[in-house]
Amino acid sequence: MRRTLERHQVAIYLSAFVVGGLAGLLSSRLSEAAGHLVTPALGALLFLTFLQVPVAGLVTAWRDWRFVLALLAVNFVAVPAVVAMLTIVMPDSNPVRLGMLIVLLCPCVDYVIVFSGLGHGLIDADTARTLLAEARRNYIHPDHENSARAALRYPIPKKLAALVKASELCCAFPGCTNKVFSADIDHRKPFNHARPASGGLTVRRNLRPVPEAIDSSRRRHCC
Repeated sequence: MRRTLERHQVAIYLSAFVVGGLAGLLSSRLSEAAGHLVTPALGALLFLTFLQVPVAGLVTAWRDWRFVLALLAVNFVAVPAVVAMLTIVMPDSNPVRLGMLIVLLCPCVDYVIVFSGLGHGLIDADTARTLLAEARRNYIHPDHENSARAALRYPIPKKLAALVKASELCCAFPGCTNKVFSADIDHRKPFNHARPASGGLTVRRNLRPVPEAIDSSRRRHCC
């Protein structure tokens, strides 16, 4: 059910806007009654959103003292300092100034949880540091042992496939809307099995995420 809701969330949002707008225009009593439900609805929405955060992971997160210190420094030192400088150019109107201060000093984080989950970005700090440390090397030489020879082979190295998926948001095949991590990797320019060096190399710029069914059929046809 969750996947179905996520896949059709835009249509659901737009439908809710239309229904709510029409209901408010057609019935003043209904609009007044619905107005009292806004706060409880927001509370339920935030509660369900934060249910996606693994509680066991919170303990591990606090053990990462470098991340915690960086988080505290940015939120309670750097950001307030920047906002203090911005108050010089803020309007004199107190309501406007108060609104700007609230937005800048009290940012919402619920959308971060949602979009991180949709993009499969919930990884631990150690993994993120490892990926960052090896990002440049993986980009230039995905196959550390023999990248030149790997480019002439049809099978795609795991690190190269992971790099392609990390740099794309979704499936690149026309009409495909699958998330990149549920897609497979295939060559943009077909791999030439008879003469690999003539084109269609197994390199980053010639790879893209495609539906698994498409990639499987091509593998059966080519190999």
